[in-house]
Amino acid sequence: MQKMYLQDPETEALLGPFTMDQFRELAEVGALTNVSKVTLSPLDPPLELSEYPGLCERLLIVPRELHLKASQTSPSEEVEAVDIAPVSVDTILQENLAREQELRGDAMEPIIQRRRGRRTRDYIVLMLVGWTLVGTAIFVLGANPMTLVFGISLITLYTIGTAWLLFGVINRY
Repeated sequence: MQKMYLQDPETEALLGPFTMDQFRELAEVGALTNVSKVTLSPLDPPLELSEYPGLCERLLIVPRELHLKASQTSPSEEVEAVDIAPVSVDTILQENLAREQELRGDAMEPIIQRRRGRRTRDYIVLMLVGWTLVGTAIFVLGANPMTLVFGISLITLYTIGTAWLLFGVINRY
């Protein structure tokens, strides 16, 4: 049985010895091609595999030409083009509304009006009571500039503090 050596293309070192069956396995996985350099003896210079007569055919490394047939189709066999319209959100919503009306009929749920919260009512009542008390205190104490500035400051702090408490701190009730 003939043994051969393969030259590594990267390091140019000789690998082997390989039997013909091992060479055939290397050819099947693509590690051995027509341009791979092989030699019969480690002392001989490596030559391309294609330069050895009959060796490529024995290892099944024969470049084959592919002959493809062009198939003819008749106009009756052609596939008709399908016209696909683009999908839009409005179309999907209209289809969903139509399905919903089919299932439930035309009975629409009544629109629930949101009632004004009690917080707004309480805020208005507290403002009227607080402003009235501060205004009365300013009138009773006398209308000098210092009392007027302190009264306006008190009304401002009272308004901001009450709004913060009712609408910021306390949950909806």
